Amino acid sequence: MNVIEIENKRIELLSNLNNKTSNRQKLFLIVEFFDALLQCGDQSIIYSYLLEFSEDFAKYLEEWDVFYLPPQESDRVLKLAETLREHPAFKPSKEKLALTISKLENNFLELDNILKGSNIPYSQNGKIYFPILEDDGTASNGGMYSYLESITVKISKGSSKNKFIIVPSVKVIEENLNNQIKISWEKAVDMVKRHRARLNQYHDVIINFDQRLGEYAGNSLGIALTLAFLQELFTLYNSAINLKVPAKLAFSGGMGEDGKIIPISNEDYIKSKIRCVFFSPVNRIVLHRNDEESAKNELNKLYKNYPERKLKIIGIEEIDDLINRRDLVEIKKQNFLMRSGRFIKKQKFAVAVLILTLLGILYLNIDFDNNPYSVSVKGLEFYVHNKAGRVLWQKKQTDNFNDPTYNKGNTDVLDRIIDINGDGKNEVLVSSIFLDNNRNYYVACFNNYGKVIWKYQYSDFVKTKYEKHTLVYSSQFIDTLTENGNLELLLIARNGPLYPSAIYKLDARTGERLPGTFWHAGHIQSALIENIYKDKEKKIIAVAISNCYERCVLFSLDVDSINGQGPANGKYTFLNIKKAKLNHYILLPKTDITDYFKTRFNINPRGSLILMDNKYYEFTLIEGKPDLIENGIVYDMDKSFSNIKISISDQFQVRRDSLVANGKLHLPYSNTQEYTNILKKQIKYWDGKEFKRMY
Repeated sequence: MNVIEIENKRIELLSNLNNKTSNRQKLFLIVEFFDALLQCGDQSIIYSYLLEFSEDFAKYLEEWDVFYLPPQESDRVLKLAETLREHPAFKPSKEKLALTISKLENNFLELDNILKGSNIPYSQNGKIYFPILEDDGTASNGGMYSYLESITVKISKGSSKNKFIIVPSVKVIEENLNNQIKISWEKAVDMVKRHRARLNQYHDVIINFDQRLGEYAGNSLGIALTLAFLQELFTLYNSAINLKVPAKLAFSGGMGEDGKIIPISNEDYIKSKIRCVFFSPVNRIVLHRNDEESAKNELNKLYKNYPERKLKIIGIEEIDDLINRRDLVEIKKQNFLMRSGRFIKKQKFAVAVLILTLLGILYLNIDFDNNPYSVSVKGLEFYVHNKAGRVLWQKKQTDNFNDPTYNKGNTDVLDRIIDINGDGKNEVLVSSIFLDNNRNYYVACFNNYGKVIWKYQYSDFVKTKYEKHTLVYSSQFIDTLTENGNLELLLIARNGPLYPSAIYKLDARTGERLPGTFWHAGHIQSALIENIYKDKEKKIIAVAISNCYERCVLFSLDVDSINGQGPANGKYTFLNIKKAKLNHYILLPKTDITDYFKTRFNINPRGSLILMDNKYYEFTLIEGKPDLIENGIVYDMDKSFSNIKISISDQFQVRRDSLVANGKLHLPYSNTQEYTNILKKQIKYWDGKEFKRMY
């Protein structure tokens, strides 16, 4: 392609970008231009044209979503972004581009799992979803693709007339949309009156299109709009029932004045909407029964390429068909206390007098100490107590405290009580907790009343040559440390589905991420901070599982050197992460009883690493089945990392020696110097290039 052809394409691109196109279509237009541009052999020309559109490309890519499109289209965009990230023209946007690519790669992995039939956690947070069509055909892909949009409705009592406000705002609401709003509103009001006879005559209604994609038209959001109105009206009038739409559910279809659903009818529109929800987290879509056949025909075509994807099409004819199905709309009697609470808000003065009277009677018997002092754990619940032992508040935590491999004697690695701001009131730090319906793991800091001060979700992206790992991580506290007068938190992050693990730091006061991340190909189970030598910087000592070497390891690194990755090879090496500067990295033994039970590696119980008498480190490795927590071997390592003492537990000796006696394992017996020597010969240390025997 010569310069004239490129310039013509540039002019065409600028013209199309100025049209009323969605940002997704703008991105596709730039991608098409870049694809053509990169075929030119002149690097100076490529540089100048890339530079002109680099900022727009980075901006639209950041706003883009891999969902709602076939994976091959997303893959095309991501591959181009990966190529351009290192190009000199993208130097100002390099960091922004890298973060965006990481986010999109994780979403791409999530979409891939959905198409493979995995049940991905997904919450709609009470929102009502529906597919909408892009009214644009400028991109050469020519596909009529949809977005999955949601609406948030807020209703308050009005004074003179019903007012409907659309966000994003438009000068004039499109006629079909305007009519649909009025019809859905009247139908919702009539249905609420079945449960509450008197409603205010007028209301102010705000309809917020959450994605704010542009100007909205048509009536195909009728079902969704009616449900959103119902949901908010029941809440506004503190009805005896409430309405909730389950997650992973979308709706498409208008609604007539008689309550009957209006079919889409246009087969191309139906196909486009089915494609949209097929490549999304939605697993059910509700539409008119007349549209069901076309929808299922398109679904069957998509199943040919993705046979494991789970999507159900549900046909209805009128809104009552939907309301009467509990699998599609949850309608429950509202909790009496919840309704009473709302009533109290409206009767504040009378209730305040009553409360003051009761407080006057009970004053002398009240424990006023609200300062957290201790934490107790029961199952997945943790309870915060004051000094007298009274429970101040409780939360549900994600860590499974009933896990037999968890060291229950070391609960402080999971929860910390500390005054982080010096005001005399203790804060409670929790390492892994669910704070939203998406079941995301957070590190959180609560004030003395149990209110969240800050929260942080670890979601770094890493990949190997063969795997892209998800952003699902839980965390565990290692310790606190003070650097330059600032209190910092040192934590372990563990990937939920697979093996990546990391050590990272947070600012204790704000929850902000601090520089430095150490990666390990296998979960880091236990860690502590120690001054190995006086007047020297602090060290991190840790025990971890190595998925690469299929056994436990012991390692040490400086607190100021939390960077890079630990030793690993082949498919376990994380890409684009340098080697860490480690003080020590030691491969620990794996016994024959672990091989006998066909267990891949031995396990270190979480939180079991301790410093004994300020002289040596002690930890336990569980051999054989992970549920046999007593079946362990105790290791003591001196501070120089040169001497290891091995102690065989009684339970391990009994179990292994019975297998030896029955000819299932070879001699020698366990509690002998000969056997511990066999284990010691397996111990190796990393010299920076390779592993060498320690004994």
